[in-house]
Amino acid sequence: MAQAPTATVTFTSLNFVHKYRSTSGQQLNLNRLHRTSSQGRLLISSRVSARQTVAVGDGDSSVLDLKRLCREGKVEAALETAFDRIPNPDLDSWNKLLWGLVENGEVEEALKMFDEMTTRGIKPDSSTFLGVLAACKCLGAVEVARQHFESMSRDYAVTPSIEHYVSIIDILGMSKKIAEAKQFIAKMPIEPNSMIWETLEKYSKRSVNVKSKRDPSKSASPEKRKAYEKLHCLNKEVREAGYVPDTRYVLHDLDEEAKEKALLYHSERLAIAFGLISTAPGTTLRIFKNLRICGDCHNFVKVLSSIEDREFIVRDNKRFHHFKAGKCSCGDYW
Repeated sequence: MAQAPTATVTFTSLNFVHKYRSTSGQQLNLNRLHRTSSQGRLLISSRVSARQTVAVGDGDSSVLDLKRLCREGKVEAALETAFDRIPNPDLDSWNKLLWGLVENGEVEEALKMFDEMTTRGIKPDSSTFLGVLAACKCLGAVEVARQHFESMSRDYAVTPSIEHYVSIIDILGMSKKIAEAKQFIAKMPIEPNSMIWETLEKYSKRSVNVKSKRDPSKSASPEKRKAYEKLHCLNKEVREAGYVPDTRYVLHDLDEEAKEKALLYHSERLAIAFGLISTAPGTTLRIFKNLRICGDCHNFVKVLSSIEDREFIVRDNKRFHHFKAGKCSCGDYW
C-alpha cells in the first residue's frame, strides 16, 4: 500500500524549510534561509489519523511501536494497535503508555491506567510515580498527589527521589500554595538541592520567556512575509473571537502596543501561520518546540482552534497540547 503524501514544515524565526514527501518517498527542499534560530526549532507536520491501521508485530516490535506512537501524539493508535498486542505487558510497557497518556493530556486516563496496572499486580517504580505526579499536576489535584506520594514508600517500598519532591513542590506552586511548599521542604528527610529551590523560586517570582521587541516582518523574505501577513489576519480574527493579549508575558519596559506586537511574533504563532498557508484546509498541524509555550500563546491557539476547522497539536518542553474547538487537552494546567 502506497504511503500517503505528507507535508512537513520546519520553521524558526530565522529559518523556513518546506518539504514535500511524495508516495515514492522523494523529498524536495523548496526553500532554506539562514541558520537555525536560538529561540528554538519548531516542526509542523500533517497528522496521520490516530485511527489509521498501524502495522505492528508482537513482543519487542510492539513495545517499540508503543513508544513511537506515544512520542508522535497518537495515543489512540498506541492503545488500539500497540499496547493491546503486547503479550503480558511488563512494567516498562505500562510506564511508556502511562507517560504517553500524560504527555498527550489524557491525564485522567493515565491515573486510571495506574489503578489498572496495580490491580493486575504490576508493582510501580520510581518512573511510574513521576508520571502519576505529572498527571496530578495537570489536573491541579494536590491531595491526590499527596496520597500517591505517601503511598510510594508505604505501599510499594519505593523511596522518593529528589525528582519526586520537586514534583510535589511543582504541584503546590501551580496551585499557589507557596506556604505549604515551604513547609514541605522544611520537613524533607533529604537535603534540598538547587532543583528544589529553583522550583520554589519559579513560583515565588514567576519568570517568563522574553522575546525581542524588534519587528522582524520588516526585513523578511517573500516567503516569510506571507506568513507574517497571515499572522496579522489571524490576530484580527482571534481578537474578534474574544482573544485579549496578556502583556504580563512581556517583561521589557515597553508601551502596551509594543508589548502586544512582541507577543504577536512569538515563534509558535508564526509556525502556525506558515502551516496554515502551506497545507490543505482541515489538516491537523503538529508543532514541536524546545521551549515552554507561554500563557498568552496558549490562549491565542486555543481561541484560534475555535474558529479554524482543524486541530493544532503543540509539543513544548513539558507535554503535548491538543487544541481543538476552543479547548486544550491540558485543561489549562501545564
